[in-house]
Order: sequence, then C-alpha cells, then structure tokens
Amino acid sequence: MDPSGYQMLEAIKQTLEDEMDLWGVEYHRVALTPDQIMDYELPHDPQAVKITDKRYRKYVQRFGDLAVELDALHPKVLRKLAVEPIEGHVDMSLFHEQIEVEQLEQERLASLKQNGGIRLTPVPLYLGFYYWRISSSEILSHNGRNTDGLLDHSIEELIS
Repeated sequence: MDPSGYQMLEAIKQTLEDEMDLWGVEYHRVALTPDQIMDYELPHDPQAVKITDKRYRKYVQRFGDLAVELDALHPKVLRKLAVEPIEGHVDMSLFHEQIEVEQLEQERLASLKQNGGIRLTPVPLYLGFYYWRISSSEILSHNGRNTDGLLDHSIEELIS
C-alpha cells in the first residue's frame, strides 16, 4: 500500500467503465487496507512512500507515511482475503454446477472431435476464459443455423 497502489482500484474501475463500458458494478478493496496492515502487524517503511508520486500529498494526508508491499501478506492470507468476498456474492452451488456442466461439454466436444472429425479451435477471450470455434459441415448447417463462432447453444442441442 502506497499512493500508487492505493489508487489502483480507482484506475481499474475507470478503465472498466471507459474502455469496456462496464457500468453499475460495485467495487470493494479487499486487500491491502490500513486495518489489515495493523491487524497482521505487517512491516512498513515510511521511507518507501515516494515524495515524487503525484498522489503523495493526498495519500499522506489520509494515511500518513504508511507504505507496505502486498507480498508482506502471507499468500494463504491474501487468498482468503480475495476469495471470501467473491464467494459471498456468488451462488457457489450454482457455480460448481456450471463447472460440472462445462466439464461434461468439454468431454462431449472431445469425443465429437475424436470420433466425428470435428475441428475445435480454442479462442482466448480474457482472464483465462475462452470459447470454442467449431468447424464441421454437419454442425455448421444444423437446423439451418450458423453455429460457427461463440457457442451459444448446448452441445446436446447442436447434435440432437
């Protein structure tokens, strides 16, 4: 936590709104907060606050010369601080159900690829998410719909 690190949440919010048109989202700082620095007795170095940072004056007025590296938190503690708020806003049983559905669909796609000559191409989106581009004359023309691109139908619907 330093002037630049503290400003990071606002910068991320601004980027998501301006560049990705992602409005109406609640943002919460989950780590590293002044309370966590005190609760976990994290080492801080007043010399680490950079006077040349344009955010310096406002930051020091609010927090003093408090400067702590995020990696001062043990990785397990940091994980807990990040995961608990997310799980508090997500229906985890539905999330796990969707993971099972995704695994079944991946298995079915792999079977189709192996047995039916269907070409599957993973197309990366962001944050580790991707979609499958399906190429097969049988699937591409199923029920007169073009399904090449983002797979918005279940696999069972496409092959039934």
